[in-house]
This record gives sequence, C-alpha cells and structure tokens, in this order.
Amino acid sequence: MNPKVKGFLLTAFSGCCFACASLFVKLATNVPISLVVLARAIFQTLSAVILNTIFWRNKLFDSVLVFILIAFGLLCFLTIYGIYLAFQTIPLGEATVILSTTPIFVSILDKVIYRTSISIPTVISAVLCCLGVVVLCVPKFTLLHHHNIITLLGYGVITFSTICQAASFIQAKHIDAHYVVLVFYLGVTNMILSFILAIPDFAVGLSCSALDYLWVFFVSIFAVAGSLGLNYGLQLEKAAVVALVRNIDIPVAYIFDVAVLHHEFNLISILGGVIIVIAIGGSSIYNVYYERNKEDIEMAKSISQQDLIKYSE
Repeated sequence: MNPKVKGFLLTAFSGCCFACASLFVKLATNVPISLVVLARAIFQTLSAVILNTIFWRNKLFDSVLVFILIAFGLLCFLTIYGIYLAFQTIPLGEATVILSTTPIFVSILDKVIYRTSISIPTVISAVLCCLGVVVLCVPKFTLLHHHNIITLLGYGVITFSTICQAASFIQAKHIDAHYVVLVFYLGVTNMILSFILAIPDFAVGLSCSALDYLWVFFVSIFAVAGSLGLNYGLQLEKAAVVALVRNIDIPVAYIFDVAVLHHEFNLISILGGVIIVIAIGGSSIYNVYYERNKEDIEMAKSISQQDLIKYSE
C-alpha cells in the first residue's frame, strides 16, 4: 500500500478511535477520572512494552532523552486529565470541536517558541476559532446559575487541555525517538501521576459496577489504538494532512451525542461549532496545498539544477 494512503487511513482510524474512547468516558461517569486515566495509562504502558518487544526492540530507557520524554509525558497527562474532566460537564461534540483547534495552537506556539513563520490564513483561522468558542459558550451565559458556571469551567478546562496538547505535539515533533517510545513514556508518566491522584478515590472505585469498568476497559483499548495510529500516521503523512483528516472525530462525536447520549443542541452552539470546523478545515486545506506547491517548486528547482550540471558537462 502507498505510504501516504496508509498514513491517511491510519489517521482516519485514530480519529474514530478517539471519538469512541470519548464516548466511553462519558458513559463511565460513575468512575472517578483519576481511575479512568490510571486504567488507560496501565494498558498503554503494557501495550507499548509488548509491541516494542515483539516488533521493534527499541531502547525504552535512554539516559539522554529521559527528562525530555518525562516532560512530554507530563504535558500529555495534563491534556488527557483535562479532557476527561471536561467531558463530565460539556457535550461530547462541543468538546471535540474545541479540541480540533489544536493545529491552530500548534502554529502559534511554534511561532513563539521556535520563531517559525505563520501564514495569514492561520491567523484568520485562529481568530475565527476563538470566535467559535465564544459562540459555543453564549447559551451558558444566559442563565448563570450553578450548573452553567460549572459548564463554563468545563469549556475553560478543555481549552487549556487543547493548548497542552498543542505543546505536546510540538515537543514530540522535536524528539528523536520511535513513536512507540513516546507512547511508553506517555503511559508511564500518566500511570505515576494518576495513581497519586487516585489514592483518595480507590474507595469510591470499589463501589462502581462491572459495567462501569467495562466502559473504562473500552476507553483504554480505543485510546491506545488511536494513539498508536496517530503517531504512526504522522510518520507517513504530512502534519497538515493529518490535521485535516484527524477531524473526522467531530461528526462521529456529534452522532454519538445525538444517537447514544440523547443530547439536544442549541442552534447557537451548533453555529459556534460550524465556525470552528470551517476555520480549521480552511486552514488545513490551505496548508496541504501550500506544502504540495512548495514540494513541486523544490522538485522543479532540483531538476533544473541537474539539467544545468548535465549540459555544462
């Protein structure tokens, strides 16, 4: 199979997996978040060790990169814990739409940290995304009672998690390690931190039903499958293409919201989601064509230089 087609399919697969994992987080509301993250981390660490032993045999403990990899795991922990916490208070579809703004934050943080260039369409997309998030929150401002204040905090948490996710993407991009090593350190760091946070919640966890823990098991399976698919896809396809295809989880999440969770949407909230999707889609499509044209120009220059050398000889 063509590597780019394979990368495209893996990215689409990972988006569907993450949407399924998000659904099961919503269904496992009786289980404390710390225990959900702990279960996912244990499953992820074991999966990374087993897969690495069977297929790749990479060196998992590297004294040179260990502190960078732990910092990467910490960013991922803040991302995952925040996302799962936000799922407790806001609709799955709206949370997924806000998470889809990650590529915009990647461009902004890349500009701030590494002084890379940022295009005008990306700036416009960032402004539209901020507008979309505000529109999503508008219905919650109409009646500021206790429930809506908690919901607004959920929007704040998911936005913070999106920024942390963008930072982890940038860090992963600059770490010279196999993707299964990144998944391993993500699992280990999450396992240690979530275990500390879970200590007060173990008593509550004992009272949860077998069905609750079945949902947690499915969270772990789909989250790890999505993580492996996404990281592998990033090695086969351009980040711009991955960012575009990865958003397949948005319609899947909205379908789950309506069909499984029976959530009713406010028209203003839908408008906010549409604004964000248009902004992200437009920016991603621009980046895909920009990269393609850039490659064509570089290839043409290379051919011209080769012809020049040939004729000069």
